[in-house]
Amino acid sequence: MGHLRELSNLELYMSHYGTIVTTAHLSGPISEPQLQTAIELQASRHPLLNATIQKENGHYFFVAHDAPLPIELISNATDDTFDNIRDRCINAELACNKQLANVVIVTDGQRTDLHVCISHIIGDALSSFVFIESCLNCYVDLGASTEPTTTQLPLPDALSDIADQQLGLLSPYNLRTYLAQFNKIQILPSTQKNTQQSTKTCTFTLTKQETATLATLARQHNTSVHGILGAAELLTLQQLIPDHPTENYSLWSAIDLRGLLPKPLLTESIMGGAMGHAFFYTLKNRDFWQLAKHITHDLKQHIASQDVFRALHNFDFAKPQRLIASNDTPNEHLLSIALSNAGRLQIKTQFDTLTLHKLTFMPTRFDDYFVTTIATLNGEMTAMITYKHPNYPTEKMTSFCDILHNKLQALSNPN
Repeated sequence: MGHLRELSNLELYMSHYGTIVTTAHLSGPISEPQLQTAIELQASRHPLLNATIQKENGHYFFVAHDAPLPIELISNATDDTFDNIRDRCINAELACNKQLANVVIVTDGQRTDLHVCISHIIGDALSSFVFIESCLNCYVDLGASTEPTTTQLPLPDALSDIADQQLGLLSPYNLRTYLAQFNKIQILPSTQKNTQQSTKTCTFTLTKQETATLATLARQHNTSVHGILGAAELLTLQQLIPDHPTENYSLWSAIDLRGLLPKPLLTESIMGGAMGHAFFYTLKNRDFWQLAKHITHDLKQHIASQDVFRALHNFDFAKPQRLIASNDTPNEHLLSIALSNAGRLQIKTQFDTLTLHKLTFMPTRFDDYFVTTIATLNGEMTAMITYKHPNYPTEKMTSFCDILHNKLQALSNPN
């Protein structure tokens, strides 16, 4: 075993979010050995899937693990087996001194659940989603006699209290994503708290015409719908939650540009008020908060004058570029399997093209958060906001969604 690299500041703070479990529900017969081979091939591209975390002299490192990604196969499953294994995966804890990922395949010959469990330190629901799709595509490329199809299953009741559920609601592969909370990884400073407030979700949808108008507006201003939403959310936060000043929030999106840094990430994601995982991975601990503070402060100064697009165009990109000092190979990160430039992920399937954007606002203390996932399917844009905060009652977040929805509609209907 050998050191891969030291954990970034972001990864240290992400640790207490627990385990992301993403599940693909497949129907029809599958070749179990071939599916395992496909998973092993895809996992071999991402060293962190086979890594552990070790502490040395007060620093935490990813350490390569000699064993392959654990894949557990459970055949001849009953209905109870499917339920029990799902619950076991959701409640499992991926300890730091053990591998940070594992896969469980449960099948009865005609129905299969593929569970991918990863520590939130190395990825999130979006990266799990793409990893599963890459495994299924590889399975087909290996010459499967039958291609797996999806089956619609009811959402477990527990999803109403679990974050990151949005991907499961919209995925063309009918994926279900669960976030299992736990607090046994003691990486965080003792001052950090891990509140156990349940999460809730608000949703709104823009029509095809409104979505198309926003996209046109975004192109005119050299940004993206993602960028407009980020700016609109900042304005709405200031209007609705004055007791939580914007500069206390770091902004990030679940994106990685497969080595395309720095230009695409800087011109799209940061212009939109979001910064990517991969961008933070390239920064030293000391620079992480410095950059977050600089960007949020700079954006707030412009946004306070209501001139959102001036903020987007006048952002000083030279400063963040000078902070980038990446010696990492892009494929080192699990997220690097996933995404195109501009902070977007487009997944072309037999069903349609699904575009996902993810923008997360998190206080620097990480006690509370809300996550916005935008999904564009068949031309309509749906924004789902998952939030966890002891001071954000349902009616306040519903009001937030209403205000944000109205802002986006106003941009879509300037007349």
